[in-house]
Amino acid sequence: MRWMDLVKEKGYRETGSRRKIIKVLSNKGHPLTPREIREAIKGKPPDLSTVYRDLSLFEKLRIVRTIYTPQGTYYELRDKSHHGHLFCTGCLKVFCVPCPLPEDKPHQLLYWGKCNECGGNL
Repeated sequence: MRWMDLVKEKGYRETGSRRKIIKVLSNKGHPLTPREIREAIKGKPPDLSTVYRDLSLFEKLRIVRTIYTPQGTYYELRDKSHHGHLFCTGCLKVFCVPCPLPEDKPHQLLYWGKCNECGGNL
């Protein structure tokens, strides 16, 4: 199912900002902050409050997964496979990593360390 179909099915409008946010999250290979999402939108991006509002809706509809880190909140689409995350203390990005925990139990796995570019072993 397309994500925008789910938004409309739940009674919400398909807006330009919502389409653009979904497109950015679909095209990036790692979770992003709301500010990074806004900066990645081509053309005239929505204001940051709109990005937060749309992400809140997507979270409510279980379209995005929220990752909480010491540096703030990151978002990714839920269409990815079961995995954990590495919060790089060097570049402050979040990377997807394999998760050793069983998929059938609700959890969020977040490692702290450094990615390959910052001198770690990701």
